[in-house]
Amino acid sequence: EPDTVVYELRKFIQLAARCEPAVIEMLFTDPSGHLGMTPVAGRLIASRNLFLSQKARHTFSGFAMSQYHRLVNHHRWVVSPPGADSSAKEKEQYATWLKDRNSKRAALEAKYGYDTKAACNVVRLFTMCREILVENNVFVLRPDRERLLAIRGGAWSFEQFQEWALTQDAAMDELVKASKLPHTPNMKALDKLCVELVEESLRSL
Repeated sequence: EPDTVVYELRKFIQLAARCEPAVIEMLFTDPSGHLGMTPVAGRLIASRNLFLSQKARHTFSGFAMSQYHRLVNHHRWVVSPPGADSSAKEKEQYATWLKDRNSKRAALEAKYGYDTKAACNVVRLFTMCREILVENNVFVLRPDRERLLAIRGGAWSFEQFQEWALTQDAAMDELVKASKLPHTPNMKALDKLCVELVEESLRSL
């Protein structure tokens, strides 16, 4: 089933200005993956670098850490389910997780002891955050594809993944200090772009 989200243009620009990962990635997709391109979309992509800023430290790595903490909590439940001495709240959370979790993720947890697909995504987000801050670019077609697939296939132990993720998060503040990206995007330029694109869209109706 296609996973489809439709954003109104002004909302899309607002999210991109916040450096939201899913939206930023759309702006940096490879042309080979484009089925079609409207003039407005073409102008958005041509202006994509206006949206990059040091906010990526909090969006990309922040999203990575939220997934990391969820993954760690689920790993704890995999290796040591709540017992008789656990709180009622934790037992309830565990029961809900067992009931609602994805069967494919459950198979990965049973095989490797943790959700390696989620771990793969954490590694991807941290690596992309580093690339944005250091190289001022977003690589959606991953140059580290083989490493990511290996992680998803259980190449890393949970302990190895955990150590890597914590090391990456600790390094982000120094990367931000050295980054040549602006602290925040040029909102005056983005407001101007937004007005022009909205007007262009209305004229095409």
